[in-house]
Amino acid sequence: MGYFRCLPALAGLLAVTMPMAPAAETQPWIDRPESLVWRDALVSASLRSGIPVGVLAELIGIESGFRNIKNPNSSAFGFGQQIAGNEIMRTCRLDRSNPADSIMGAALELRAKLDRTGTIQGALRAYGTTANMSKAREAGILRRFAPRQPIKSPA
Repeated sequence: MGYFRCLPALAGLLAVTMPMAPAAETQPWIDRPESLVWRDALVSASLRSGIPVGVLAELIGIESGFRNIKNPNSSAFGFGQQIAGNEIMRTCRLDRSNPADSIMGAALELRAKLDRTGTIQGALRAYGTTANMSKAREAGILRRFAPRQPIKSPA
């Protein structure tokens, strides 16, 4: 009988001492399984745009969860949630229904917004990505992935 009385205390001790994986909502998208399949597309878009891979993964993860979906409230579609007639997608002849193209389009659009605003934080806000993000998450993403020095446009 005494054995069963100490089980709750033992369970509490195990819960305190066992390392826990971060909750999915706090884990950066680059570390989630959903992004692994698209790592090559993320790296390619990063190299072309000069935007850090982790920032791109965060943008795509927040916008679509790495799913090729249509936003029911707008004409936005694809991994990067580009709207119909998106200028960058049209100019670069990218197809928003193709995940790799949508990732590239998102990177190029974020690059244009970075050039206009001067900061990754400003670019993400201009893209609309951080609208539903907590201030703590935004700060954590910027701390982990955004360089402390200005990002130069690739030559």
